[in-house]
Amino acid sequence: GATTSSIANFTDFGTTSTSTSVIRKFSVDNISGIKEMEGGKMTQAEYSISNKTITPFGNYFNDKTEITQKTSYFSKYDDGWRLTRN
Repeated sequence: GATTSSIANFTDFGTTSTSTSVIRKFSVDNISGIKEMEGGKMTQAEYSISNKTITPFGNYFNDKTEITQKTSYFSKYDDGWRLTRN
């Protein structure tokens, strides 16, 4: 049988592959820069990621050889750093 979604109908295989919402796992390959901002209360990190493991469902959405440049922002709290924007 198939599972109905508001945007798609999944087969049993599709339902199993998407049940955890994980379509890929990736690794951080290179951190190319970290910039301190707002008097040391925020940092901007620039890095590249590549796909390590792609689930069967994820094969439809990801290029296995893709290397992606990313920028993330972290804010300093009294108990440590937290990701605030990705």
